[in-house]
Amino acid sequence: MDRCHGKTKSGTRCKRAVRKGSRFCATHASQSQGLGDADAAGETSQEQDSLDTLIILAVAGAVLYVLLTLRRLT
Repeated sequence: MDRCHGKTKSGTRCKRAVRKGSRFCATHASQSQGLGDADAAGETSQEQDSLDTLIILAVAGAVLYVLLTLRRLT
């Protein structure tokens, strides 16, 4: 089991186990951003894909709501 590469508030290295496919635990995953390594790039890409999916679903839901409201009014 690998140890997290994150730093605690006191500046010491985290003692938690890493997440699968990463060098950081869930708490310190944000510290991986901007490192330029493969692990950080993969996490950022997955997070962006999830955010894009949520935005698309929110917009689709809003459009459906408007269409149903207009249909009810006519």
